[in-house]
Amino acid sequence: MTSPLERLRETLPRQYEVERELASGGMGTVYLARDTVLDRRVAVKVHRPDLADRNAATRLREEARILARLRHPNIVSVYHAGEIGPSFYYIMDYVEGETLAARLDRGPLGVDEALKLGSDLLSALEAVHQHGIVHRDIKPGNIFLVGEQALLGDFGIAKHHGRESGTITEPGQRMGTPGHMAPEQLAGEEVTTATDIYAVGVVLYEALTGRRWSVLTPPEEADWSGIPQRIARALRRALAVAPGQRWADAASFRAALLRARDGIRSTLPLNPRVLVAAAALVAVLGGGWLLRRSLMPPQPPVSSGRIAVLPFSVRGGGGFDYLGVGMVDLLSTKLDGAGELRSADPRAVLSMVERDVRTSPGPQEGERIARRLGAGLYVLGNIVEVQGHLRLDASLYDPDAGGDAVAQASAEGDAAQLFDLVDRVATELLVGQSRGPTGSLRRVAAVTTSSLPALKAYLEGEQEYRAGHFAPAAEAFERATELDSTFALAWYRLGVTGDWLVRSDLVERSAERAYRHSSRLSDHDRELFEAFLAYRRGDAAEAERLYRSILSTRPEDVEAWIQLGELLFHYGPFRGRSVGEAREPFERVLSFEPGEIHALTHLIRIAAFQGDRAELDSLVDHALALNPEYDRALELRALRTFTIGDEESQQEILAELEAARVEQLMVMAWSVPLYTQNFSAGIQIFGLLTDPAYAADVRALGHTGRACLLLAHGRWRDARADLDAAASLDAAAALEYRALLSATPFLPVARGELEAIRAELIDWNAGDEPLATTRTTWVNVHDRAHRHLQLYLLGLLSARLGDSDAAIRHARELGQLEGPENVTGLARDLVLGIRAQVALARGRPDEALAALEGASLQTWYQRAVSSLFYSQALERYTRAELLADAGREPEAITWFSSFAAGSVRHLFYLAPSHLKRGAIYERLGQVERAKDDYRRVVELWSDADPELRPLVTRAEARLDALEEQGQP
Repeated sequence: MTSPLERLRETLPRQYEVERELASGGMGTVYLARDTVLDRRVAVKVHRPDLADRNAATRLREEARILARLRHPNIVSVYHAGEIGPSFYYIMDYVEGETLAARLDRGPLGVDEALKLGSDLLSALEAVHQHGIVHRDIKPGNIFLVGEQALLGDFGIAKHHGRESGTITEPGQRMGTPGHMAPEQLAGEEVTTATDIYAVGVVLYEALTGRRWSVLTPPEEADWSGIPQRIARALRRALAVAPGQRWADAASFRAALLRARDGIRSTLPLNPRVLVAAAALVAVLGGGWLLRRSLMPPQPPVSSGRIAVLPFSVRGGGGFDYLGVGMVDLLSTKLDGAGELRSADPRAVLSMVERDVRTSPGPQEGERIARRLGAGLYVLGNIVEVQGHLRLDASLYDPDAGGDAVAQASAEGDAAQLFDLVDRVATELLVGQSRGPTGSLRRVAAVTTSSLPALKAYLEGEQEYRAGHFAPAAEAFERATELDSTFALAWYRLGVTGDWLVRSDLVERSAERAYRHSSRLSDHDRELFEAFLAYRRGDAAEAERLYRSILSTRPEDVEAWIQLGELLFHYGPFRGRSVGEAREPFERVLSFEPGEIHALTHLIRIAAFQGDRAELDSLVDHALALNPEYDRALELRALRTFTIGDEESQQEILAELEAARVEQLMVMAWSVPLYTQNFSAGIQIFGLLTDPAYAADVRALGHTGRACLLLAHGRWRDARADLDAAASLDAAAALEYRALLSATPFLPVARGELEAIRAELIDWNAGDEPLATTRTTWVNVHDRAHRHLQLYLLGLLSARLGDSDAAIRHARELGQLEGPENVTGLARDLVLGIRAQVALARGRPDEALAALEGASLQTWYQRAVSSLFYSQALERYTRAELLADAGREPEAITWFSSFAAGSVRHLFYLAPSHLKRGAIYERLGQVERAKDDYRRVVELWSDADPELRPLVTRAEARLDALEEQGQP
């Protein structure tokens, strides 16, 4: 059966020679080809009929027709189109520059650069709009930079203005990219040329500031700092919410930008000393305001269908004080989903009350807080307790209906009937509501728990969790589930807490129980739980989609922002994404809850990793002032000390660590070297775990972890000594790591040694290995997986030794071996890893790459952090090498970048990955990036063993050569 590439080569006119695939996406595949007649490179875009989107071919054909009509220097040109059976293709310019998105990853543009960008884009749009076409998807990823010129591409969802588009768009489908859509496009309303004007405004705002634009922010309330006033004025009009208030056309917007440019250039520059003094004065006088301003969330539009429940006042016995805050959660849950009502996030409500009111709010405070959260309705109430008898009173307010309550409710009864009382209050408020779809009102069922003691334990757990006290939080959530085994929300929160405790047993058991009883969750909590399930099983793409879907309708949802941040921070690095991508979600969390310690912790790690010393110092001070008893306080101080502290302060931290709990040491052995890039500190912390006072499996963890970090410095001999030490403590762990490290492609291991290790593996009775005695994923990550790892390692070493038949036999047995779901899921990927090594041994790189690209890479991130097997480090490195050899440079760079963060254990791939990336950047003509990579190799392996020095020598030679080329 011929491949798509072969069919394309057979079909295209003879003048086009197809070289290789460039990229594949939602509408098809793009190939690189050469026009032999005109001696130039072109790109061929081909629709794939196997894609799920049945309208993709229609849109591709329409895109080709549009581009063929648009001859403009700032628009990608089309030269030829045709059909290959059921597929459609067209030939266009091959753009050899980078996208604007890639350029902005390095920071914002200068004013002149941004104005040139705007001029090019709007010039292109003039031509587009003159042909009656609306692009609908203008974003940095669709803008290409070639020299000093910007080209607009990807007209795959463009449409003729005024023409019915139902033939190429699914009913109810919003075409475009949400972060760059105009309000009318997000709402599914008609798009016009003004929609593209808005998108260009978004692109220019982000290009100038490096900040994301929020469609929820009216232009007059946005942060315009860093943008010259004349340009800001032009952008404000482009970003007007109402299409009719924007620039009339692209030409008028472009003219406004050119006038702004001329005005800026004609302004006399200030004396530099005056500028410095002014900047210093602003920093002193306005720094605090600017910080608060940057953390303030954009106020969403007020909705009559959103309701905010504020804390109730409580009078009577002190034993019921917790219900004042508890009613925010309870009543919000009851009202959410009743008819068209949606409850504002209780966490955001409580944070604003704590920050702005600090007592039970009255009607004026209630209205102000509700509007800040986009709620057109709000509830105030009080609770009176007399000898275990409760009276609940609640009032529903609608500011647009005057100052009086529009509905009132009350209920009395014994404290044990609390949930019935809340049900009655919720129902009376709904029925008494003076407007809204009363025909669809319904009595909302209890979706939390019917046990008051379970609720109290749950609320205690929430309090401990929010304070960053994870062990007592887990104990309280456990107690809640013991009191009510069907309490789904408590099971869910126990799983989230288990994630922080690095306890796979808690996470998996809780997820299973929460899923079993998820019908008792509210619709919103069920959405959060479904996203968390995808997060837990390692399906990062699906989890990200679900969290972003929640946030598209509930932009104030603190829990969704936190979990999205966790997802980007922990899963992204294993796929070559920067931990910096998690900054925005965590900053959004702090905009609602400035003291949210989990978000602060991650922002501190990001600041340490990015070397932002000022921000790191400020954030650590802020976190410790807020919560000096935080479980991770020592980690935060260590991150600061090993990033910006002197030798004396670092020794003081190490002295403190000697008295730390073993759980703290394990976390810091991961966190400190990974985010400070201070591997020597990590070696010392792992060394503390080898203390004879600890359990044997913990001490073995210390030795294997230290071995990986020693190897990250190129010290293979010292690493082997640690592996030998681990063998006397945990023979299985030592053998597994020694075998896997020996198969590392850049390490010098003699054939005789490989054969000896394989013989050890054959003799090992892996199926009888006992479970680890220490209950943490750091240690027990390979429980019930030893037999699977044995077969994988046998297959891997057999392939390396040229025994392909044995390798395939081991792979087949591994694929048939039963075990827990997480282990068999890993085994399926490891089978592909063995097959890839066999293909490489047989000289079939394409087959090897296909095998590796078939891996799911779906595993809970804590397992990937704790294990080189679960992280599939060898497979990721091999995949990157094969992609580079196949000419798929951007993908290769991404996978080589997957060793920068994520896990301490794979850091020994960092120096070789930088060497490979440097070579790729050289080929791409990106000399400065290549030099940065070569310098990093020299830094990392400055003390490498003689056997590994050739890699360092190669990096030094290339660095010298590039430096010489740059000299005049």
